[in-house]
Amino acid sequence: MKVITVATHASGYFESLQSSCSRLDYDVKVLGWNQTWTGLTMKFRCVLDYLQTNPDQLSKDEIIVVVDAFDVLLLQSPTYITQEYTRIFKNRNHRPTVIFGKDPANLFNSLIYDSPTFQEPFPCYINSGVYIGHKQHVQTLLSKICQHGKCKQDLEDQHLLNIYYKTYRDPFIYIDFSHRLIYNLPFFQGSSRWSTFKYYWNTFVHHQRPCVSLPNTHFTIDEKNKRLVLYDDDQTQPAILHANGNVNIDELCRSLQLPVEQQTTTTFHQYNGWNTVKTFLVRRIALYLHIVFSIFMITFPLILLFWKQCPPWVILGFIVFCCGLVTQWYMFRQCILRYSELKYDYEHKPFMMVLKSTRQHFILFSCIPFFSIIWSILVLCYRFRFVLKK
Repeated sequence: MKVITVATHASGYFESLQSSCSRLDYDVKVLGWNQTWTGLTMKFRCVLDYLQTNPDQLSKDEIIVVVDAFDVLLLQSPTYITQEYTRIFKNRNHRPTVIFGKDPANLFNSLIYDSPTFQEPFPCYINSGVYIGHKQHVQTLLSKICQHGKCKQDLEDQHLLNIYYKTYRDPFIYIDFSHRLIYNLPFFQGSSRWSTFKYYWNTFVHHQRPCVSLPNTHFTIDEKNKRLVLYDDDQTQPAILHANGNVNIDELCRSLQLPVEQQTTTTFHQYNGWNTVKTFLVRRIALYLHIVFSIFMITFPLILLFWKQCPPWVILGFIVFCCGLVTQWYMFRQCILRYSELKYDYEHKPFMMVLKSTRQHFILFSCIPFFSIIWSILVLCYRFRFVLKK
């Protein structure tokens, strides 16, 4: 068994990952060292290149574990992971299987990834931080995900993975709902929209990272065996802990007798946090602003039509009108065309057919502002007609 990770430098809990692997006798391969970080899909690209260019180093049936470099700890032996993976593989009648962890459906994830990828047994998304499979199956899956140069574009790996699954429903992908192999750490207490909003507000506005404290409501620590024990019916002991969400797990590392985080959290935060927010959340905010602007763009010509004079606030309204045009262009280009191009490449359908499937968005982002522009021009011509007569 081989553990593969991608890191351009040491940061976050990279030393903790290496120590946990050394303690359990894992063979670790670090990819991308001293290279320039090009974005989150670099992780998929580096792993795929390694599997394709080193066919002799790994047999096609060897189990590989791919993990994030800065927020993952291994807690069970290679033998345990092999047994659990083999059990799942046999239960699936030896179908190609790549096991992923899950991300819960919350307010923030729904803003980035739209509707949940899975609805049963409960709404959730695929988490790309850890995945396990035979070398040949992982290579095949990554080849499909990265087709048409997708892993060379400025896309987020988890978003790309979830879009891929929604498009193909690929039977290769299996979600570990039992947490026997992969446990994604709940990074804030509570599941309400307020607790979710408070977490991300503190993280991205105030740069306050959530801290996992002990004792915890989700698990306890078996300090003798250096493992996590979940508070579930089976007292599950996960093989891999993924502290996704830029969480501070120093206290947890001390309990497991592992090194604490290195003092380079700025770059670590940029890896996981702001780039993702900038790419996806800003688009969704622009969507809501655009809806407001579109409503205003329809009503603004009525103000010009019936208001005999031109007070200063009308000039301000015209500026807001222009902002609506800008957001219309931005949203149409960044959200609709980008999404349609992605779907087109995966589904191999004519581009206009894909665009037709998003016609409600097309109407919202194009027809309403276009109608407002024509409507405004007609009103302005009507008003200037009386001005010229005078």
